[in-house]
Amino acid sequence: MPTESSPPEPALAQPDRPARWWLFLIVLLICLPPMIAELGMARVLHVMEDISLVSSQETWMRMHGAPGVPAEPHAWLMPTWNGNPRVTKPPMLVWVNLLAWADLTPGTATPELLTWRARVVAIAMTCLMLAGVFWIGVTLGDDELGLMASLIAGTMWFVQRQATTAAYDIHMIAWATLAMAAALAAMRPSSSNRRANPYLMWALSGVFVALAWLTKNPLAIVFVALPLVGIIAVTPENRRRHILGLLLCLAIAALLALPWHIYAVLSLPNSMRKWFTEYRADRNESQPPWYYLGFFGLALPWTLWLVAGVIHPFCGERGEARRLRLVPWLWFVLLFVFFSIPAAKQQRYIIPIVPAAALLCACVLWDHARAARSGRPDAGGKAWMTAHWIGVAFASIAIPVALAAQDWMIAHHHIDEPFSITIPVIFCVPLCVAGLALALWGWSCHRAGNAVAAVVAGAAWMSLISTPFWYGYARLDRVQIVLADDAERVAAQVNGAPLYYLDTPPENPKLASPDIMKHKDFLFYSRRIVPQIESVQALESLIATAKSTGDPLYVIADLNPTHEAVMARHGFTAQTQFHSATRTERRLWCLGRQATPDP
Repeated sequence: MPTESSPPEPALAQPDRPARWWLFLIVLLICLPPMIAELGMARVLHVMEDISLVSSQETWMRMHGAPGVPAEPHAWLMPTWNGNPRVTKPPMLVWVNLLAWADLTPGTATPELLTWRARVVAIAMTCLMLAGVFWIGVTLGDDELGLMASLIAGTMWFVQRQATTAAYDIHMIAWATLAMAAALAAMRPSSSNRRANPYLMWALSGVFVALAWLTKNPLAIVFVALPLVGIIAVTPENRRRHILGLLLCLAIAALLALPWHIYAVLSLPNSMRKWFTEYRADRNESQPPWYYLGFFGLALPWTLWLVAGVIHPFCGERGEARRLRLVPWLWFVLLFVFFSIPAAKQQRYIIPIVPAAALLCACVLWDHARAARSGRPDAGGKAWMTAHWIGVAFASIAIPVALAAQDWMIAHHHIDEPFSITIPVIFCVPLCVAGLALALWGWSCHRAGNAVAAVVAGAAWMSLISTPFWYGYARLDRVQIVLADDAERVAAQVNGAPLYYLDTPPENPKLASPDIMKHKDFLFYSRRIVPQIESVQALESLIATAKSTGDPLYVIADLNPTHEAVMARHGFTAQTQFHSATRTERRLWCLGRQATPDP
């Protein structure tokens, strides 16, 4: 962190376009291995990934037609979840998944293949986010800043965790980051950056805001507009033009995003009520205002540089230099405060702050490189540099040893369960050596004033160390694999016949369990829509219909005395027993077709 004002430095020569694309290729080559390693996790659904995949698969099956799912060619207009319109989330993520599945059909594509492709799409969205960060770095500084910022963003632990999760958040952050990049290119906060047509860039930003909005909800507007308002407030030049540009951006976003919402209101009169319920975000549990301070830990291995970045704009810089550093600072702080206000908080909610955090880190390191080239090394940053590389060197030994010693730690009750598959000791030693070599290279580069090479070394180190971890994490045996097998077994036994779920309350309230809509894994792997039966009268009506048509009727019921008695009284035969996502025991019952129950 510079502790005194640095003299203005002449603008660095900008590489031509091919050189810039080669730089971004370096970013992808370093950042992608940990993300690709996790692609093998085809039968374990993350939080919110199950919801997005169930909705996408069901909409896809409705478009093509499948057993128990009539064909609806225009089903893409309104995604559904267990037969109910998924109006609380706009459809952009589903549309992108449908494009990824365009050459597939329900008769040939397995749930594993759909999941794999949806995760490849999530990785592509992560790459778009990195491209947006690179673009912003170039806009605020030069190619060096863009390279460092995108490397830092792509190797944060938090980003690696989210990158292969085929859920709404990574899609939304990709579009929102590109929206910020286009808007900053239109504002041209750096005097050395005068290439972009501002009106075209504001319009492009509006398109990206609309895509972010249609991915998750209208709060995407806040993720872009709030930091832009703060940046405009500290940018005196062309302020009126910037305000008009932002209004143009928001107008284009509304023009593109509102038609689907209008369609939803016209198709489903209760859409407005559902939206207000969704955005009010009622939760049974709330988190304290300081909950998101944990993000600094999620930013590993760049945590120290993020702390430095929060302080950095106020360490002596003046004029345009300080204003440029305030761009990511305002972006970070305003969103951090915004997310900290609501009581409902989860880690994944804070992901829109990642690009700003990466740029804060990169600005500090970029100034290290500039100060070294000017012959005035940053003495104030030496403590940060030393602490960072000591931590990297320690982790180079600690992480591989922990991966190799998991069985020993479980046996001695130091941990309850493995966090990744155990790696052989023979692989632990070279991993430690390679990690220490990268740490030593990064430290020597940083000491010599080459902060760019130090960031490359640090990013390569994180990729090297985290790839075996995520590979092993993806291949742990987890309960969802068993649940997927059960769902596929039940679907095969039903074989296209009508299937329902009995949701009448048991006599003992303690035996009540969530409805089938909350068991996304069953819906996804059974590839069925499972309507609910909410009363005995409704069950009797279905029985009468089945008897008149001669078709078999299958019903899933919780394994409790009340439901067991109801099913036996109405002549159902017990078929098979299985688990749900909450590990509640359930039983499949059949009326009208005799089958040998599972042992």
